[in-house]
Amino acid sequence: MTPDAIDRAMPTLITSAAEQIDRLSLEEPVMMEKVATAFTLDVAWRQILGLDLREDKVETFDRKTYDWIGGIINPLRAFYPARLSKHTKSHKALAYLVTKIDRKIESLERNGPDGSTMSGMLFAKDEEDPSKSLSRDEIVSNTLLLILAGSETAASTLTVATLALGLHKDVFRKLKEEQQAKIEKHGEGMTRGALEDCTYLDAVIKETMRIKPLASTGAMRDPRRGGRQIPKGYGIAFNPTITHALDPAVEEEDGSHMDVVRGFKPE
Repeated sequence: MTPDAIDRAMPTLITSAAEQIDRLSLEEPVMMEKVATAFTLDVAWRQILGLDLREDKVETFDRKTYDWIGGIINPLRAFYPARLSKHTKSHKALAYLVTKIDRKIESLERNGPDGSTMSGMLFAKDEEDPSKSLSRDEIVSNTLLLILAGSETAASTLTVATLALGLHKDVFRKLKEEQQAKIEKHGEGMTRGALEDCTYLDAVIKETMRIKPLASTGAMRDPRRGGRQIPKGYGIAFNPTITHALDPAVEEEDGSHMDVVRGFKPE
């Protein structure tokens, strides 16, 4: 996402975050994973798709997205017969999402750009060859990828970050002090400049992702590693957890540097 796109998305992100914060109650326990997931799904339909959903439709969108992602990460999915896979909840949920995306594309083609991420993809032009643009299938695929990457992984990171802040009161206090200082400096309005000035917040997020990273990829062509060729189509699983665990800059013999209780040190 470009800096200008972040600026345009900021009001939507603030609205989504504020609504989820309002759901929190100091008088009774809450499941932060649900709150974080609700926030990321809210961003998905508001900013990525640019939809304007009623409350009852939001529940449907969240449920369908959850069903679709659940099917993707289900290890048994690979064993489903092709003729039966289209009858699964995940497949039906995917059809729902694709329909939403197709209808939004049609709306954008009729009415023009609206500031959503998908709008940016639809009207984007190649700088070297303005005649080139993303195909409809590419827009659908990229949008689904953004929903997947921006909801499941972001929700997990937010959940772990909340746990870490709850376990480390000193870190939480320092983070609050930084936020208060930035409000005095930049005002209450959230801007990209204010975010870039939040250095301790950045450190907290990076430390969260160091201890509980999320990443994977696959082989799209025939790469060569260590003199051996990995055939096209074969999956490649990077394990950033092992990479971080073996990092000599932070490694401890007892493994405490990878423990959210003993090893969480944003400084």
